[in-house]
Amino acid sequence: MFYYYGMNNTALLKKYLFLGLVLTSLASVSPTFAIDEEPDAKEPDTPRLNLFLQESDYLTGNWGGLRNRLEERGVDIYGAFVMSPMVLGKGQDGTRKAKGTYRNVLILGTQIDTEKLGLYKGGTFVMEYMAGNVGTNPSEYLGSYSEIDCLAPEKNVSTISQLYYEHSFKDDLFSLKVGKQNTNEDFHHRENSELFLNHSYHVAPNIPMPDCLTSQMGARAKLRVAEDVYLQAGIYDGNIREGATPKGFFTGENGYVTFLETHYLSDFKGHEGKYMLGGWLHSAVRGEGFENFKNDGAKKYNYGGYFAFEQKLFHTLGDHSGGLSLLGQLSLAPNDINEIPCYCSVGLVWSGVGERRKGDKIGVALAWHQYSSIMKELENKTSEKVVELFYKFKVTNFLSIKPGMQYVMRPSGNGAGAFALGVRTVLLF
Repeated sequence: MFYYYGMNNTALLKKYLFLGLVLTSLASVSPTFAIDEEPDAKEPDTPRLNLFLQESDYLTGNWGGLRNRLEERGVDIYGAFVMSPMVLGKGQDGTRKAKGTYRNVLILGTQIDTEKLGLYKGGTFVMEYMAGNVGTNPSEYLGSYSEIDCLAPEKNVSTISQLYYEHSFKDDLFSLKVGKQNTNEDFHHRENSELFLNHSYHVAPNIPMPDCLTSQMGARAKLRVAEDVYLQAGIYDGNIREGATPKGFFTGENGYVTFLETHYLSDFKGHEGKYMLGGWLHSAVRGEGFENFKNDGAKKYNYGGYFAFEQKLFHTLGDHSGGLSLLGQLSLAPNDINEIPCYCSVGLVWSGVGERRKGDKIGVALAWHQYSSIMKELENKTSEKVVELFYKFKVTNFLSIKPGMQYVMRPSGNGAGAFALGVRTVLLF
């Protein structure tokens, strides 16, 4: 794996500016950006470009038909650039101070379907590269336990974030995935939770899960036990520090983390839903986010369980693409090991804001982080609550802009109220 720290912001900016020039050049020659298929009779040699009206799924278009031909052969190449400027404010001695910060992440990836490629049935190979810069850490500045920006790396990063092979047997009855991977793509996964900026809505903060910024080497097995019921288990390197890249499958320094989950895919009267019940075990008591407060050496492992769901309540729009969804989660872990032994959240997401804004989404959610009784005794920490509201504008198929607001009550269980205003822009190319 390739990985390094210390990339300064100037170097990253130069890379992204160069990338922007390249993408702009590609877009200028891509025929998919023309509004009218027929050439303009008056100006036959003048390209007619309007990025806000065309139907391409990517900024760089179809590469003169090459992208479609590759996808037909099972090769999907994709890229995304995510920008997250924020304004942070916090209460302090009766005053409120504000600070601006900017972070970005670049993702480049490819997915290969071995059957479409003409090799053999059931194989999928995925590789993703991620680079990003840091800016001010919103959570550190606000003093919050939860991660205010879910795609904000703690350090400048350039790494192979995913590199795995997955094989499906007997028409997806059983599948096996091996390699460096984002565990949240399989476990505790809910599509609507990914819309929120705060990371705790994606994965409960007291679950040591290797996700998109902390992906690790591991293996996952998944079995369909009934038509809509699945059972899956996974084991991964226990080093969940952000950007950590293991030298081997398990280094031994941070133990390992295992997951076991069953989930049910519902479709009651055409209203799709997903319900998950799972548990995890981490072989090292000391690690990111948890500590043996008693320090008596009595417990060797950390462990916990969770329940999570998302359910469409009703549909809107003729094609059922819109509607209101409810999502929530509850996660429990031992009180004498974890700072947050109890976490829960609930949220609502409305998709398709009218016939003219079918691609827009609006969401609101509340998260509750309950500190352990030991933390209350030691540092007078009680609970941290976060409220988030966002609106996602779908500008084009490849560009979305999502302003959002978060208000944190009692950051880290005993701090003054704080807020974060941000605008996440996602560009697919």
